[in-house]
Amino acid sequence: MDDANLNRAARSTAEACFANAGQVCTSGERIIVHDNIHDQFVSAMVREAGNVKLGSPFEAETTYGPLIDEQLASKVDRHVTDAVGKGGKVRSGGKRAAGFPTNLYYEATVIDGVQTSMMINREETFGPVVPIIRARSLHEALEIADTSEYGLSASIFTENMNTAFQFAERMPAGTVEINAPPTYWHPFYPTGGMRKSGIGREGGKYSLLEMSQLKTVIIDISSESISDQAR
Repeated sequence: MDDANLNRAARSTAEACFANAGQVCTSGERIIVHDNIHDQFVSAMVREAGNVKLGSPFEAETTYGPLIDEQLASKVDRHVTDAVGKGGKVRSGGKRAAGFPTNLYYEATVIDGVQTSMMINREETFGPVVPIIRARSLHEALEIADTSEYGLSASIFTENMNTAFQFAERMPAGTVEINAPPTYWHPFYPTGGMRKSGIGREGGKYSLLEMSQLKTVIIDISSESISDQAR
């Protein structure tokens, strides 16, 4: 939202989209930004992308390593190509990185002008891409969010808790973070999705419940149903 701490939002978005090359189940897949701060946010994300260091995941200074296989890398290629073909603008990256042991390394990518009709909005990219969509209000942002079939995790960045709780109530996602990246996770809270992002919850007692068979026993203890001996 336009009252968000911009630096915090940009850092968290970079973490959500670039960590593990975007190959996390709760990675940032669509970034919906209020019109009033759109240009500043895009500039901040380009700076964040410029700070990314590709390389071996075993090196401490590496931000992320390669994509898992050619099938996934080809999907990232298709999503970026589709977005550009439909009017999206690559502000950073946008292609596979050269000079690495395999061609599965992908540049930290920022794409502006993303529309809801694009594949990058409707499907999971699962790569190091920041697709930026404009919105003029919370209501419009939620309408845009509703164009996805998925609902695992979502974040909102705002300094207004009324706005944050409206989003949390209306957003069709299993987990909602406020001023934190969607990749935040703790083993004790219930984790799971809505829509095509899964059924049920895991984490803490919810993991035990998923592996349990519940049995309900009903006893009528009224005097008419219990014999004198039982009483």
